[in-house]
Amino acid sequence: MRLQPGPDALEFAASVRELLERSCDARALRAAWDSADGRVPGLWKRLAAMGVTGLTIGEPFGGSGMDLTAALPVLVASGRAALPEPLVETLAAARMLERAGGAVAEAWLPRVAEGSVVLALGPGPSGVVSAAQHADLLLLADDAGSVFAMERDAVRVAPLPSVDTGVRLATVEWAASDAVVRLDAVDGENHDSADRWHADNPATRSPWRLGPISHHFRHPAAVM
Repeated sequence: MRLQPGPDALEFAASVRELLERSCDARALRAAWDSADGRVPGLWKRLAAMGVTGLTIGEPFGGSGMDLTAALPVLVASGRAALPEPLVETLAAARMLERAGGAVAEAWLPRVAEGSVVLALGPGPSGVVSAAQHADLLLLADDAGSVFAMERDAVRVAPLPSVDTGVRLATVEWAASDAVVRLDAVDGENHDSADRWHADNPATRSPWRLGPISHHFRHPAAVM
């Protein structure tokens, strides 16, 4: 079992870090935090061009097929830069979508890898979803633990205030009857594992942040 990233993974992370130093400096971050969508214009496409959005997606879907150990240096670099892009949310949801397989994975994962769409995942109807405003496809678990793939037009996103303007939070209203598909190959336990990976990942932390925001704010009542 490999416990440390290899030289290639470290070299790739160094290239990503250089990009973020150029494109995600203090001025760009302040502008993003003050903007309507909270993102750095054009940065997602540049990350996709480097292969970052397809980092953990399998090669048949246009990704690099890295495991999480190899991807970790990139995620740490994004957290250190306080990257205001939905990278961890997208990679966590893509990991679940690939595990589910089927037509929805075949349709969406190549688009994730090329950077043309964003993914998000979240708990039941009372939960708080990070990056829901940006997501084109959301993987949402109901109270019974079933997970459904929902397109953006089929849900209602209600933004919430947050102490960290680099992470956009929202509640999501949705109905299972409007889902693209139920992901029968995954369940609430798999979904919670992906959500915990997102919440506890080093990429959601930086010296400027209080910690993994989605972990602290699980319910609207907790949002300040």
